[in-house]
Amino acid sequence: MVDSIQGSKGLGLRRALIGLAIPMASDGVAKRLCLAGYETIEQVMDASAEELVEIRDIGPKVAESVAEFFARDEVRDEIADLRSQGVVLDVLDEDRPVDVAAAADSPLKGATVVVTGAFTHALTGAKISRPDLTRLVEQAGASAASSVSANTDYLLAGANVGAAKTDKAEELGVQVVAQDQLWAWLREAGVS
Repeated sequence: MVDSIQGSKGLGLRRALIGLAIPMASDGVAKRLCLAGYETIEQVMDASAEELVEIRDIGPKVAESVAEFFARDEVRDEIADLRSQGVVLDVLDEDRPVDVAAAADSPLKGATVVVTGAFTHALTGAKISRPDLTRLVEQAGASAASSVSANTDYLLAGANVGAAKTDKAEELGVQVVAQDQLWAWLREAGVS
């Protein structure tokens, strides 16, 4: 139990933002704050709504909600308490913006993708969660979306994919990429 508690202290900025359950702030908002260059939770706390709304895909209502949440004294006290207990509230390497030079040769660089289905790691054969796979894809330079649209470049399809997404991809001319090809692209990008 002690080891488990110690391990949970390294949650990092993105997961801390999710765990705080900020009204209107989803996992996507937490991810975008990390990708926008915020290094610590204190930097996010000190950001104004005007600064937050400048971040891609963060609208005025969400920006205002985040700013108001962190303006509360009890929240600031809670953050200080977490820090004093050794909880890591800084951005982790896996949540940092992608190194453009590292992803330069990746077919995923600059692409908008949708991840669907069940995935297994190409080397170990172990199941890999969609959020973990999405982070790898983003480290290779892609931007992940939740649904297929005309702006989607690739539908990354694991096993047991429903027909709705593949049919929509076919209808819109979106390339469906099987996991073997995806893992090859991730290896090329140096992130698998």
